[in-house]
Amino acid sequence: WYAVHKGSPEKLGDLLINKPTWYDEVYSKLCLQGYRVLALARRRITPDEGKAFMQRVGEADSRTHAESGLRFAGFACYEAPLHPDSRAAMNHLRYAGVNTHIVTGDGPHTAIKVAMDAGLIDEEDKVGILQVEKNNAITLRDAMTMEKVAMGGRAVGHFRMQKQFSKLCITGDALFQLIQAPVGLEKGVWTEIREDPARFTIFCRTKPSQKQDIVLKL
Repeated sequence: WYAVHKGSPEKLGDLLINKPTWYDEVYSKLCLQGYRVLALARRRITPDEGKAFMQRVGEADSRTHAESGLRFAGFACYEAPLHPDSRAAMNHLRYAGVNTHIVTGDGPHTAIKVAMDAGLIDEEDKVGILQVEKNNAITLRDAMTMEKVAMGGRAVGHFRMQKQFSKLCITGDALFQLIQAPVGLEKGVWTEIREDPARFTIFCRTKPSQKQDIVLKL
């Protein structure tokens, strides 16, 4: 018997007991090549353990038990190219003076590739990813190397300090953690985004409720 799992590379990677050293680099490159990437993992279980688990489905700790001791099984890659007219449509919007963004549930690197295909990001652009790490801290990373970049604090205006990035990709959790941090920060964050819409191009890994809030604020 096996317990088999699939999920986003970021989330499933945290559950692996044998995560390869090349794991993050490979899935990031696959996403930047335009693939939708799922991570696969498995754990061998005894027949008795499998039957016991089936009887406990729905209990509070059943998922935690099933997701323990997972071993990496590979990546599943899918192609989902943009509609042929999408790039032209985005260009027409920009020429008309309409601010254009991507708000998606996809991961950062997949969203960045879509933005490149849609003409929102050029090859010469340097892209930064603002995300929440496992320790619940907000970090800024170079999208190509995934190296961490100094943030300069949480104060309003810290986005402007990251001049090395011409485009920023922000996860939903990072954005709303910034907004909910100190009192009065929400207005400053949205003001800064509205003042530089060409730079704040992508809002990724967003939940449905976050998507609604982002669209309304923009």
